[in-house]
Amino acid sequence: MQAELERGETASSILCLMRETGLSEASAREYITNLVEETWKKLNKEISILDSDNYPFSKPFVETAINLARIARCTYQHGDAHGAPDSRSKNRVLSLIVDPIK
Repeated sequence: MQAELERGETASSILCLMRETGLSEASAREYITNLVEETWKKLNKEISILDSDNYPFSKPFVETAINLARIARCTYQHGDAHGAPDSRSKNRVLSLIVDPIK
């Protein structure tokens, strides 16, 4: 969060939650982490019922939406790999997107 503040970004989910509720940074991080985990449980449940005839969305649409969530998780699960990437984040992107599969 400190890197975000130094870049002038003031709209991180943790910072917004801290301002709205008065929670400490540690408590806000824990809350957001739990929120993310609960949302993944819901997404995984949705995946399990994709083949139902009564499902309101097409399978490709849902798979694309879930893959976007996976990309976001991969990018941000170990910090801000987009705004302040470290060598591990750069290597992860290179291995996933740039380097050919052998």
